[in-house]
Amino acid sequence: MIQRSIHENWLFRASSAMPWVSRGLDQRDARIDLPHDFRIHFDRDPNSPGDQAEGYYPGGFGQYQKTLTLSREEAEGAVFLLVDGAYRMAEVRFNRQLVCQHRGGYSPFLVDLTGKAAEGENTIHITASCAMLPASRWYTGAGLYRGVSLLTAPLPCAAPWGVRVSTLDIEDGTARLAVETRLLGEGGRAWHELRSPEGEVVAQGGDGELLVKACRPWSAEDPALYTLVTSVFAGERRTDTVYTRVGLRTLAVDAAHGLTVNGVSVKLRGGCVHHDNGPLGAVSAPEIERRKVFKLKQAGFNAIRCAHNPPSTALLDACDEMGMYVMDEAFDAWREGKRPYDEHLFFESDWQSELTNMILRDRNHPSVILWSTGNEIYERSGASDGAAWSHRLKDFVRALDATRPVTNALCNFFEDRDMAELALNSAKSVGAGKDYWAARSEDFASALDVVGYNYLLERYEKDHALFPQRVICGTESFPMQAKENWEAVLRHPYVIGDFVWTAWDYLGESGLGRSAFDAAQKPEGTATYPWHLANCGDLDILGNKRPQSHYRDFVWSGRTKPYLCAQHPARFAQQEALSAWGWPELEESWTFPGYEGRMVRVTVYSAGDEVRLLLDGAPVASGGVTDYRTVMEIPYQPGELTAVSLRDGKELGRTSMRTAKEAVGFRVEAESSWGGAYRFLHITAVDEDGLRVPNFAQRVAARVEGASLAALGGADPKGETNYTSGEAESAQGRLLLVIKRGESDRAVVTLESGSLHSVQEIALN
Repeated sequence: MIQRSIHENWLFRASSAMPWVSRGLDQRDARIDLPHDFRIHFDRDPNSPGDQAEGYYPGGFGQYQKTLTLSREEAEGAVFLLVDGAYRMAEVRFNRQLVCQHRGGYSPFLVDLTGKAAEGENTIHITASCAMLPASRWYTGAGLYRGVSLLTAPLPCAAPWGVRVSTLDIEDGTARLAVETRLLGEGGRAWHELRSPEGEVVAQGGDGELLVKACRPWSAEDPALYTLVTSVFAGERRTDTVYTRVGLRTLAVDAAHGLTVNGVSVKLRGGCVHHDNGPLGAVSAPEIERRKVFKLKQAGFNAIRCAHNPPSTALLDACDEMGMYVMDEAFDAWREGKRPYDEHLFFESDWQSELTNMILRDRNHPSVILWSTGNEIYERSGASDGAAWSHRLKDFVRALDATRPVTNALCNFFEDRDMAELALNSAKSVGAGKDYWAARSEDFASALDVVGYNYLLERYEKDHALFPQRVICGTESFPMQAKENWEAVLRHPYVIGDFVWTAWDYLGESGLGRSAFDAAQKPEGTATYPWHLANCGDLDILGNKRPQSHYRDFVWSGRTKPYLCAQHPARFAQQEALSAWGWPELEESWTFPGYEGRMVRVTVYSAGDEVRLLLDGAPVASGGVTDYRTVMEIPYQPGELTAVSLRDGKELGRTSMRTAKEAVGFRVEAESSWGGAYRFLHITAVDEDGLRVPNFAQRVAARVEGASLAALGGADPKGETNYTSGEAESAQGRLLLVIKRGESDRAVVTLESGSLHSVQEIALN
């Protein structure tokens, strides 16, 4: 079918309270382009019922309306609306008639408009609501935050998501593919041509099997993409053409060999990611997701887990293109809810359609290697008929796609105090007998090809002895246990990977990864307003590597250049308490004015066995390295601090930090373009020598000419400004400005903060 995005020029109206849906907008309403998250435009409210879990964002209602013009041929053929995700309780009206209700907030859905469309003008009206709060354990976004497309074709034609292609096997360089097509209308037949990455036709035929000789298999290291061109004919007349990207690859899992892709053993260097995109909220577009995947690959990840809902098509496309394995996850709750208004309210009635839409849309993506039926499902202990539901969902998934393993992420029984204590007390028990956790979760886990373990590192060896055929994946792990978790993955063939919580910081679960100083006890749970970021990502919400990401480089990749950071001298005499998801409060800074002579802790990550510190070239400290890290205490003096990493007395590498002077202006640097409309500009407060001023923490106002300002934000998890307001607090001298280009290929950015004023012209191509 012809698929065209219908993103431009929608009428829009938002309201925090809507006693009655108007079902009609007019020229007095705002005009916006999709994708659009109306919730990120709201000011955060400490009294929001969404509370800390949803980043203190209030709820509300949104209405969208657009007029389409269809030709006679389009109106008389098949017509579908494809919504890639709408949060949530969406109601779709077409020419004032209710044609669809979709309650899920993340799954794609199709609206069949065949026979309802007219030649000429047709009106689409969509409402969405995030007013029922509390509804989630993270920031949800709201509205039409992903792509919306119109699909049209004369009959007969291929049904939307109707072309299915899978790799049966690859032997001696020849791939055997299975292709099938679901058609709409009478008298149609399908014909397929498979084109190589270079565009050559390498196989052709009707539904059934295609043989591809001298094939180039898809993997994270070599993401080779073929294109399947499917033509639908009525007699000799071509009525429809569908283009499907194809990756030729095979999958297998077992306890003896772990995960193999194309017959080669693969260990998953994974990270969990929520669906939001930081200062942009939940907005998803191809260029935004390409940027995310690129930065995650740069940080060493080869796999992401979509936590805890179906991702956008744009994200999966980026993973296909760049080579990233994906765990595609459906649910955070089944019949037992975690929040009063989460999706447990309609799980029992909607689970089949939710899974169907996710799998039919995603099963041609080679990046998707695991289907996950849920995360920390309360029924995992067998309660509320949980084991039967686990088998029911697995069987349903397998009926739609049997080419990928099915998993589910289990954790301890935290929700029931008595149960949790029993499980915890038995976690380290020895012997052949099954402990409480193993016994209560066994029937639930027996449905799964891969059993996900959240924060259960200590169970790997014990459970392998109990269940020797079980394949385990660390589906969530604590950042501070990166080395221990990865060593377990490498040591045990039955453990296929480790996914840290999280790869990229996110909105909501406010303060989950924070630390506290001189606290009476560890900071457990989440934090009060103005905290609104989780603060636990390897990358911050701007896409910058945090200290834990640099540490992971040594664990995963054998990095030799040391990483140097320090804790502010004001913290020296204080005791730091970390959340389980936290990381010590460290800065890439040697700029602490007013603290001259005060003691400071310097941390270095190193692949060597010794680190030497030099201040302006003179030795000031040295220390041995344990688990890639060393901490040294020295008095602070301005200058250039250098860390030299050594092994057996020989230098492996060095790195330095210099003391910055006062900020005199801003440097604006544009990231490489990923296509599309969005551009990402890094704003850095600099001194007269061009050095970043890491202690610059002032509010900055931005204006943009020649483009529109989409978001401005820093990585401060407690920042109070609205990301869409054009003002934001700088954190460590950095901000991210996201602009949306129009017709011009240049933009002028004006920045002001106190006495600082900067005007810079930026090329957008």
